[in-house]
Amino acid sequence: MTTRFKSRWAADFEALLRFKRSLGYQYARGEFTLREFDRFLLRSQTYQRRAERLDQAILAWLASKPHRKAISVSADASVLRQFCLYLRRCSGRSAVREPRWPRLPTESTFVPYILSKEDIRRLLQFAAQLTRPAFRAVLYRALLLLLYCTGLRFGEALRLRMRDVDTRAGVLFVETFKGRARWVPFHRSLAQELDKYLAVRRAFAPCPSPKLKGHLK
Repeated sequence: MTTRFKSRWAADFEALLRFKRSLGYQYARGEFTLREFDRFLLRSQTYQRRAERLDQAILAWLASKPHRKAISVSADASVLRQFCLYLRRCSGRSAVREPRWPRLPTESTFVPYILSKEDIRRLLQFAAQLTRPAFRAVLYRALLLLLYCTGLRFGEALRLRMRDVDTRAGVLFVETFKGRARWVPFHRSLAQELDKYLAVRRAFAPCPSPKLKGHLK
């Protein structure tokens, strides 16, 4: 029984996932793309009819989110290109048409900016000026130092809980993200800053029990 997909291509999406995973691929990003495309097909009355061609539906979906980065659109197009290839190799599906794929970059053009120590000092000075609510300045200081000293992704830092941080051992635990979890060590100077933060946090929002599992914010 198909549970992940609901459109008229549901059985074929499921078959592609089974094929990819039989080869040892997790194919999590591919499944996410197929789910998004499946929801688009369901929302569109036009592309639910069998008379409408798959290639037209693919191009309509890729064009439906014009503000996405080109590299993200390219990643989605790659998954759907694999889907079309899979269908053509199936018996009786050789007539499936691929769209005229747009020329998209295969590598990101994003250029990171490396913050200097002076940049961090200025950010910490700005954070110290946040007076309302009372806990905000302490929270932002801890967050900035955590990001700078550990290299965590922003979302990973926000998802940290009290139980994930061991300031005595100087290590924190990042739960599974994109298929993996990891331990991240940090310097004792950051441990001292986090201890100060935790002391203020307990005073600002005391926990009824030391065993309470709360977010690190």
